[in-house]
Amino acid sequence: ADVGEDYISLFLQGDEQNPILQARLAGRVSPDLSSWRLTSSDRFRSRQRDQSVPVPTLEVVLVKAEDSSGIWPKVFAACWQHRLMLKNYGELEERFEEVQLGLREWRPERFEGLPGARVFLRSGAGLEEPGYAEHVAAVVDSVVQRTGCHGRARWNSELGRYSYVY
Repeated sequence: ADVGEDYISLFLQGDEQNPILQARLAGRVSPDLSSWRLTSSDRFRSRQRDQSVPVPTLEVVLVKAEDSSGIWPKVFAACWQHRLMLKNYGELEERFEEVQLGLREWRPERFEGLPGARVFLRSGAGLEEPGYAEHVAAVVDSVVQRTGCHGRARWNSELGRYSYVY
């Protein structure tokens, strides 16, 4: 978690560019007094396929700054999040086998591009895409070039903290 006086960004370590949640707060908080922890909760247990296992939860406690005490009309002035899990996953499982059979028989057909043009790989391209391995190698080379072979975190003055992304 990255907490500033008027924002919060939740992300997996090393993947700051794809936050799980990012928000501008409706008031100010004290980042040094705020905290986060991994815990479990029964609140969303009904959403799990196996309801007998613990429900991992990220608990974030934001401590309001002195000049922002009292009740805020809302917590976030603006908020962005990734799409949440499927609500109708059971229906998907029922249809998956039928679709899988159809996909095995289907073969993609594409229009021809410009002669000699190389193909861009889109984000999220699958292993089966032609040129996938070459694309991954180029991305790794680019990262190693920017960060050096040791990959140590460097101070990012724009973020105000150390980061692996330069």
